[in-house]
Amino acid sequence: MTHDDHGPHQRGNHHNGSGVDGAATELHRQLATAMADAANRITTAILDDTLDRCTRDRAQNTFTHIYTGPPDEGWPLATIAELAVALRDSDIRDLMFALPYTEYAATADALWSRMSSVLPAPYGADPATLLAYSAYVNGDDLRAGAALDVALAADDEHRIARNMRLAVDNHDPGARWRALAEHARESAAEMGITITFIK
Repeated sequence: MTHDDHGPHQRGNHHNGSGVDGAATELHRQLATAMADAANRITTAILDDTLDRCTRDRAQNTFTHIYTGPPDEGWPLATIAELAVALRDSDIRDLMFALPYTEYAATADALWSRMSSVLPAPYGADPATLLAYSAYVNGDDLRAGAALDVALAADDEHRIARNMRLAVDNHDPGARWRALAEHARESAAEMGITITFIK
């Protein structure tokens, strides 16, 4: 299991209104819970020599949330926190680059947008990068650039976001980045997860 960054950092934003403050406090609580749960699962998997299966299960859980879509009231904070922690594992996050070429692209984009708008740094960096990638490979450089601004504000050392920023600024064709999605699909298949492209 590999990580681009470790540990929670606050954005440092100050919100007006008890409702917003309450939601932020609840999200931080849910993040702490999700981090503790993931740490326990990973520790157990290491001791049981089942880390690959643990990673696969966490990746499949992320896909399942996207495939089923949000409940009527939207994705709950507990789900956002759980997925945010999962995406900090690059072995899981990198699989998600396949989604823009699937029938679930719009649902994934909605989730990444929601996550990147509410998560504190550095957790917002990964969904914002995924959102930027989806926009970029679909030819929407302006939307990709805006999402990359969010990603790099959350984590200015995010490797993929920085490389994509250079590509967008240099007006490189987004289609050249399809290889990232192809690699994601192949990696998922090695885990036993099937991803079907529709374009």
